[in-house]
Amino acid sequence: MKSAIAVTLALALFPAVASAKIIKFPEEAPVAQVDIPDSWKITDLENGGFEAISPDETLYISIDVSGAGSIDKAIDEAADYLGKTGAKIDPASMKKEDATLNGMQGTTVKWEGTWDGDPVDMDLSVLLPKPGADKLLLITTWGTKEAEERHMEDLLGIATSLAAAQ
Repeated sequence: MKSAIAVTLALALFPAVASAKIIKFPEEAPVAQVDIPDSWKITDLENGGFEAISPDETLYISIDVSGAGSIDKAIDEAADYLGKTGAKIDPASMKKEDATLNGMQGTTVKWEGTWDGDPVDMDLSVLLPKPGADKLLLITTWGTKEAEERHMEDLLGIATSLAAAQ
């Protein structure tokens, strides 16, 4: 996936997703909201977040809320989760940088690895929805470079729509 800076710059150039479902999560006490294209398959997760899979099933996004307490702990938990899905992370490929998305501060981590035997890029953004919030947003994306390029417009629309709950 493109660097956080390139994606942030590109966000301003793309309109929000035209035909999308607005998801507020977790449902009982929303921390954030996002628009997901109607064509994507959305599945609720047990802990209040959700996962979305592209129509061709080549790109996966999970957006969740964590009370992990620290960004580093949230990153460790996300890496463990990826391992449970069958993804194999190459720890030597890890790149970590500060990130800002729609005014939310945090960290982005990128790994290379495999999933179902295919090479994939795995990206994790851990964001603080509001200053002083006691919850963190975890945005995990993985797929091949080709899938990311093919779905870039949807990815940018999703990213531009992600916001702290009002």
